Amino acid sequence: MIKSFHQSQVFLACLLLLSLMGCGKANDYASETNADSLSSQTGSPMASQGCVLPVGRHTVLVEGIAVDLLMPEDKYVGDLLVLPPWNESRDQWCLHARFCAKASKRGYRLVMPEMGKSIYAQAIYPETREDWREYPTVSWIKETLIPDLRMNYCLFKEGGSNFVIGASAGARGAILLAEEMPELFVAVAALSGDYNPSEMKSDNIYRGFLGDYDFFAQRWEVAENVLEGSGTIRAAVYLGHGKSDDVVPFQQTTKLHDLLRTQNPDLNVRLNLPENRGNDFAYWGSEIGNVLDFFESLKASGPESAAQ
Repeated sequence: MIKSFHQSQVFLACLLLLSLMGCGKANDYASETNADSLSSQTGSPMASQGCVLPVGRHTVLVEGIAVDLLMPEDKYVGDLLVLPPWNESRDQWCLHARFCAKASKRGYRLVMPEMGKSIYAQAIYPETREDWREYPTVSWIKETLIPDLRMNYCLFKEGGSNFVIGASAGARGAILLAEEMPELFVAVAALSGDYNPSEMKSDNIYRGFLGDYDFFAQRWEVAENVLEGSGTIRAAVYLGHGKSDDVVPFQQTTKLHDLLRTQNPDLNVRLNLPENRGNDFAYWGSEIGNVLDFFESLKASGPESAAQ
C-alpha cells in the first residue's frame, strides 16, 4: 500500500510538471503527422496555453497549410517571417543555410510557412495553371496567416518587433508585405528578388501564373509589379543580389533600390551586390549575418517580454 501510494504521488507530480511545461516536450510538436491536432481550425492546444509556446520547433496548420514555429531558448529579439524561394520547402533555409540555428541563437521567434510553388502573387487568376492554384498567395499571408498567428500564438503583434526575410520569389513576397502592411514590419530583407515581371515576359513561371503578357499586360505591369507600390514602404530595407545570378538579373534589385531612394530619401535602405554570387543558398547563407546585424541595428522594441 505504501509503495502504491508513493507511485500515485509521483504520477500526479509528473502530470502537474508536464502541464506547467506546456503539455510535453517541444519536439513532440515537430511531427507533421500530428499537425492536424495543432491546427488553429480545430482549436490548438497551444492556443489554450494563453499564447505561451514551449521552446523548440512546432508544426501547425493554418487553413491546411503547414507552418513551422521555432521558439528560441533564453531571450527574445523579435518575430521573423521566413519566406522560401519558389518550389523550395519551408525547412530549406534551416538545412542549407543554418539560418534557424543562427537566428534562434540571437533570440528570434521564427515562422516558416510551406509556400510550395508560390510566386507570392496577389491572386489566383483564371489563367493560372490548374496544378499551381493550390499554393498560397501573398494575400493569404496578409489576410489569413498573420491574423491567425497573432490571435492563437501572440506572434506579429501590432507595434511589435516584426521582421520578414525572403529569397528569390520569397524576396518578392517580403517586399510586397512591407508595402501592404507598412505599420507591421520594422525591417525587411530581400535577397535575389524579382520585382518587375514585365521585364521578364518570357519567364514560364510568371506565364503559368499570370497568363501570357500579350493578353494580360495589366497584371504584369501593374497588379503584380512590386515596384508599383514601393512608395508605401516604411520599414527599413536590406537588399542583396549576386551579380553572377543567372536566374534573376541583379538589375531587378538595383532598380528597386534606386526607386526607394528616389521616393523616400530618408528611408533606411542598404544594398549589397557581391560579384561572384548566384541564386542559391550558398549566397543566401552568406548574407545571414549581414541581415541579422541590420535588423538588430534598428533597436526596435518587442511586443511583449519573454515572461508574458
